[in-house]
Amino acid sequence: MKLRVSYTLLTLVRRGQWEDAVNFYLHRNPITSQAMEEGIMYDKEITEWVDLYKKLPDEFGGDTLLNPQPQEKIVVSFNEMCDLVIVPDIIDTPILWENKTGVKDSADYANDFQIPMYFLGLDLAKIRVDRAIINHYNQHTDTLDRTLVWKSPQEIERAKNFINTLAPEIHQYFTDNGIFEMVLDNTR
Repeated sequence: MKLRVSYTLLTLVRRGQWEDAVNFYLHRNPITSQAMEEGIMYDKEITEWVDLYKKLPDEFGGDTLLNPQPQEKIVVSFNEMCDLVIVPDIIDTPILWENKTGVKDSADYANDFQIPMYFLGLDLAKIRVDRAIINHYNQHTDTLDRTLVWKSPQEIERAKNFINTLAPEIHQYFTDNGIFEMVLDNTR
């Protein structure tokens, strides 16, 4: 069976959180915290706002969008072993918008693997983006900061390396522990 990799799954395994990774993959016992719940609430509000007004909410910069596609789930084949699943906050070609809340600033997110994985997934889906803008709104201080990340061969390679480093181990673990059979049982 083909493994469906996502930023969240790979990050959980990278941290050694195998039980959480299995639960995430099987869509049970969602991992949550107060900060995550607030982020989910903001995601929902932003999506509704963008659908209504075709612009970002003021606290995220208020930028006018051309043809926004918020929270669109994209599944593409990465290789024979796995598919890549991404759900970017907003695709508004040629810009990928990612909106974050909390105290961690946008530059921290720019150094992680989420944006490179989105670039890779969008490339494989033949959706043209050339940059990502990460908006970070700190709701505790009512401040906004932004980081621009240009799509480059290096960013795409980072994503491929991240997947190729962890996916074989996850696939083997899921095979050895009957996780793929549990997925099949859940779909019957």
